[in-house]
Amino acid sequence: MCLVAPGEGMPYAPEALDAALNAWSELVSIVDEVPFFPLIRLSNVMSVLTPALFDRPTYSTLIDELDVRVEARSGRSRIAEVQRDRAVQLFHAGRPDDALDEFHRVRVGWFAADTIRGSLLAMATMINCYEQLGLHMAAKYHALGGAGTALSRSDDDVADIAGRVLFGAAYGEFVRGNWLSATELADAAIFFYDELNVAPWDEEDEMRDFSIQVLAHSYGFAVAFAPEVAATLERSLTINGWIEQFPAPGPWAGRSEEEATENFVEQIGAVPFGDAGIDRVVAWSALGIEWRVSFANEYETTMAAERLIASLQMPTNTLRARSDIRTERLLHLLSLPLAGEPKPSTSTLMPCRCRRERASTITSRS
Repeated sequence: MCLVAPGEGMPYAPEALDAALNAWSELVSIVDEVPFFPLIRLSNVMSVLTPALFDRPTYSTLIDELDVRVEARSGRSRIAEVQRDRAVQLFHAGRPDDALDEFHRVRVGWFAADTIRGSLLAMATMINCYEQLGLHMAAKYHALGGAGTALSRSDDDVADIAGRVLFGAAYGEFVRGNWLSATELADAAIFFYDELNVAPWDEEDEMRDFSIQVLAHSYGFAVAFAPEVAATLERSLTINGWIEQFPAPGPWAGRSEEEATENFVEQIGAVPFGDAGIDRVVAWSALGIEWRVSFANEYETTMAAERLIASLQMPTNTLRARSDIRTERLLHLLSLPLAGEPKPSTSTLMPCRCRRERASTITSRS
């Protein structure tokens, strides 16, 4: 059987896809009677064709039946590998929302002592998926969870993943203007990457270089325009010896704060140090709704708000596929502010140790 490609815009003819899926479904229904049939080979074919088959009406049913039989024959770890392959295909096809469903299965399927590295690597790609979908707090949740798991292991088999996932968290913070948090995350990411990576000069170097720029930009901007912030950053950056490497005020000498801020808004679409305000507003789009959560920018409140927002963002990918969900009810439940009337802001939030001492003295830039 072949899948015919009729032309540009439709890689495979729909009738050919449906015919293939029907034939494979019939095969899977009787495969238990043929114990020597190469079931893994069929799974591999399905993985390669996942982007083309995913939207066909019988695809999900076939995949569920196939996964049950592969797991029965080869075990939980093997089916997680098959799901990983499908997730990677969807991710590279530009479908991060669909890839997430598969990566969640992989993360759970490989979450065991012998396969924990695969679970954490799946989590690292999930961070990219959530970032692409604009679900930053869900990405941050998985980044810190992955780093914590990697560092808590008694062996060194997965410790190097800590730096990798923290690079992703630092990037997400920086491009959203949360430069206090971005500085701490970048500092930690570089430290763990340099100390724990078995091959520290590999494909992650680009993210390492970006994290150094995060430190330099944040500190330079603070020295030039926010000395009260600079004092806090200086204490943090002195610990790992970064402070001597960053000339201040750097490229902002002779510029006004308005000019420098406008420059960053044009480049990253966010205002620097958006996480330094007294009140915070976190907004995102999902399920056709503009979600908004407001809260006081205090350390304990911020941690609770982050967990709440992450908990709200993570299931939206699953709810997106449900036609029976009444999204207007969700909007009503989440329109209640956590800390009085929200103040205008363009930023999202992330935790930072220094906020405890600064939240009451630094006014919001927006």
